Formats: sequence, C-alpha cells, structure tokens
Amino acid sequence: MARTREQKKQLVNEYVEKLKHSKAFFVLEQNALTANQAVEIKKSLFDLDSSFNVIKNSLFKLALSEFSIEEDDIEQNPKAVVFSSDKTSESAKVIKNFIDENKDILKFQFGYIEDQKVEAEEILELATLPSYEVMLAQTIGTMNAPINGFVNVLAGTIRNFGNIVNAIKEQKEK
Repeated sequence: MARTREQKKQLVNEYVEKLKHSKAFFVLEQNALTANQAVEIKKSLFDLDSSFNVIKNSLFKLALSEFSIEEDDIEQNPKAVVFSSDKTSESAKVIKNFIDENKDILKFQFGYIEDQKVEAEEILELATLPSYEVMLAQTIGTMNAPINGFVNVLAGTIRNFGNIVNAIKEQKEK
C-alpha cells in the first residue's frame, strides 16, 4: 500500500530525530534480509542503545539533506541503517558478526561518526577494536607494569637478603 504524503513526512521526521540523537550511523546495503533476521539484529543492538532500521532510500536521503549530507549512491539498492548513540564500536561489531555468519545479506556501505564520514573498510576496522572496558584494562595494565617490575625488584632484594641470612644460619649450625 502506498504511503501518503503525511506518512512520508512523518517518516522523514523520524529519521531526522534518530540522526540528531545518534553519535554515529552506518548505512548498509541489504539483500534478501528476512524479517526474522532484522528482528535478531534489533534485539542484539537493543542493549547497546542502538537501533537497526530498513529504510526508504529517497526519504532517508531527504533526512540526510537536513544535515547537509549529500549521498548520491544511497538511492541504489535497498538499504538499512544502524543508529548508534554511545557504543559505536560494539554496534559495528554486532553487524560485522552478522555479516560473517550470513554472507551476502548485509554489507557496510558508509557511515558517519560524530559528523565525520567513514568508509566501509574503516567501519570494519572499528568493529575489530576491543570494547571500551577491555581497552581501559589494557591501558591500566600497561601503566602498572613499571610499578609491578619495581616492586618485584625490591621484593627480590629482600628475598635474596633472607636467603643469605638463612645460608649463614645453616652454615653456623654445621
């Protein structure tokens, strides 16, 4: 059933609102995505405060023009968009995992992260990054390494001193 002009305006406004409240969005080319697969993606993105939408290309292009974003190739082939509010790399990772499991259904086309355009290859690189918590733990571990080494050196000196005292005690007992 064809949409009325009012429904189309409402859909454009929804896209604009999602773009306003998103830190990043990724445009995906989709081919034969089933409703069940779309629901599966939506569920996995829900906890990340992200959303997945199969879009009407021409209407999404109108929403992008509100932000002075001109993408001519958006009108070719069916598209879907992931809107991410906070955990951008985790959202990209969820989509990458889906792409790896289901070949030829979804493909990253481009995206925007904080008003910077990113290409498909960059999004895939972003998806391979560890999560924020893991990177924070790695950074703290790296910062603690010199301190741990220093403590081990001091402990080794005390340990050696104890061994020497023990050896002298044993020697005197003989």
